[in-house]
Amino acid sequence: MAILQSIVLALIQGVTEFIPISSSGHLVLVREFLGWSDENGVFFDVVLHAASLLAIFVYFFRDWFQMFLAAVCWRDAALKADRRLLGQLLAATIPVALLGPWLEPHMGVFRRGGVIGLIMILTALWFLFCEWRPAAMREKLTWGAALLMGLAQVLAVLPGASRSGLTISTGVLAGQRRVHAARFSFFMVAPTIVGAVILESMHLPGAALNGMLWPLLTGFAVCFATSLACIHFCLGLFRRYSLSMFAFYLIGMGTALLLLRYA
Repeated sequence: MAILQSIVLALIQGVTEFIPISSSGHLVLVREFLGWSDENGVFFDVVLHAASLLAIFVYFFRDWFQMFLAAVCWRDAALKADRRLLGQLLAATIPVALLGPWLEPHMGVFRRGGVIGLIMILTALWFLFCEWRPAAMREKLTWGAALLMGLAQVLAVLPGASRSGLTISTGVLAGQRRVHAARFSFFMVAPTIVGAVILESMHLPGAALNGMLWPLLTGFAVCFATSLACIHFCLGLFRRYSLSMFAFYLIGMGTALLLLRYA
């Protein structure tokens, strides 16, 4: 893998992990259209996701620290809200923790342009349904919304299905303000990526890393910086705009992929 290739893929991951247009789908498609090898592609994608994970820890450091204190100081009444958030985060992680290890070995069959295009269109239709359905907005995240967002995250293992988009739109459908749903969605990605890194590392032979050290390090650094910028950008974006614009993008992209593949 060339350094330039790792930089391009890192930029795509850093942008699309938080902007709801599917990071995994775009990584696969760029490789396919540019003729880049997908050998060890899943592992490289996981490394890039780990860079996005570090960006989440850094950007929301105070929130993570408060949740840590809430876990340690269990009886401290002042940390009640942080304890509630930690519990909701754990509840939202249960579905993907149970189903993710079973689904992950079967994802290779979906890493094709035509299939990804169809998944993008279905994801976009879900965005539109959630945004256009009126719901009473709540200021606090409910336990039901957290669990529903966790269930939506399971579907995000499919290439072309945006994790952030599915979880945020489901949160909106459950009555959460978009920016609050986005914030919780960004928290949710942390345990998911940790699990993905562990699973993929267990399945990868050491010899597969030959010649990949510098591309991995370069990609990690670029993706980390890009992810930090995009987290900040997206939180501002979701205060003002709906997911509909991203739905139309996914419909256009998915339709183009289907036409290219089957026309």
